[in-house]
Amino acid sequence: YKCRRVLFTATPSRLDGKPLTLADTLVTGITANELIKMGAISDYDYYAPDLNLNIESVDIVAGEYNNGQLSELMCESAIYGDVLKYYRELGENRQAIAYCTSIKHSQKVANMFNENGISAVSIDGGMSQKERAKRMELFTSGKVQILANCNLISEGITLPNASVGLLLRPTCSLPLFIQQ
Repeated sequence: YKCRRVLFTATPSRLDGKPLTLADTLVTGITANELIKMGAISDYDYYAPDLNLNIESVDIVAGEYNNGQLSELMCESAIYGDVLKYYRELGENRQAIAYCTSIKHSQKVANMFNENGISAVSIDGGMSQKERAKRMELFTSGKVQILANCNLISEGITLPNASVGLLLRPTCSLPLFIQQ
């Protein structure tokens, strides 16, 4: 159709580095820093402990890490002790969302926290809507400290009780990183 279109995105970039072609003009809106100053989104402190994670062996496909290889690497138990250590050091008694590479990784992260006395659940797209809602309610009501997920809670969600993000999913994608 020959009509005017207005498109909206919070992440106006593509993983493959190619330009956006759906629109003729890109109008840049308000920045994250401006939104923080307005109180519209939360300010944050960012900590990046060295987990000695070697991702050089993980292939990059279409501008992103191979998810199967990345999941295998992230499911190795070697990193879990450090995740637990830094959560206890920097986020103890605060609710956290853990961003994981796969459903298996998400489940392992939840199990690791549970085994160490910190209540956690994992949610994924393969669960029934009812089961996901039940687990989200456990988190939003404060009955669970850690909500582990894979590609479910990355954009367009408000969880004001969550004050810690555990970015356990390495990515080449700046938009994905920002969303998480």
